[in-house]
Order: sequence, then C-alpha cells, then structure tokens
Amino acid sequence: MVFSATGRKGLKEEDFPKLKKGAFVATVTSADDELDVDGLVSIYQAQPVTDHVDQYSSRESNHYFYLMNQGNAVNFIHQAVVGPYIYLVQGELLRAFQLAARGGLPNTLLELPKEERQRIATLWMDKFNEGYYSPTYE
Repeated sequence: MVFSATGRKGLKEEDFPKLKKGAFVATVTSADDELDVDGLVSIYQAQPVTDHVDQYSSRESNHYFYLMNQGNAVNFIHQAVVGPYIYLVQGELLRAFQLAARGGLPNTLLELPKEERQRIATLWMDKFNEGYYSPTYE
C-alpha cells in the first residue's frame, strides 16, 4: 500500500512500473498534484474494480496496481468530510494495515470483518457522541 502525500508529483511516470504488482495507491491531495497523470495514462489502462478503485494494467507487460478514488484524496470520496468523522476512517485504515502487516491474507480486495468495524465504531461513538445514544453490538 502506498500513500502519497507530497503535493508535488510523488509518483512520476518512471515510478509506476516500480510499484509492487497488485499494490494499492492512495493520495491525500488531488491527482494532478500528486501523480504524473499524463505519464500514467500513457503506459497504463484503467479498468474500474469498484466505485472507488481502478485497476491500472500496463499496456506493455503484465504489471498492474490499484488506484483509489482516481488518484484524488481518499477523503474526497465523502466530500472531504473533516472533524471527528475522519478518526473513524483513520481507525479502520490503521486496523486494516495491522492485519495486512501480519501477512497471510489472500491477494484480493478485502474489507475489515463486520466485528472489527463495529468495535471501531463503538470506540468512536464512546469518544465522540457527547452523551448521545451509543448502540451496542451483539
């Protein structure tokens, strides 16, 4: 997984083929700021996988990687929501990284198990609900 947050072309044309095959790339700025978009489309072809993930396959080799939110900031998926909600998203990302770092996962698109998401949501509600109703999960 590659998170690019430089704001100044963190990935250039010559960098894309160096990505590990099947890597996921996400940015926290706009695609034009973070990626050499012209270089990317000159050597890769995009194929949608989900609403927010595209597979980029090389026109010359069997190399491919996944680009999240068309290279734009992943928090733009939710209209750049900020505030406490971002901690919920970051909590899920961090837990996903923990699980991925342990290894042994299949090489496919995965999501956190329901129980993990519920645990993170409960922790978030306990921290940010300010006395409002907090659901309990069975």
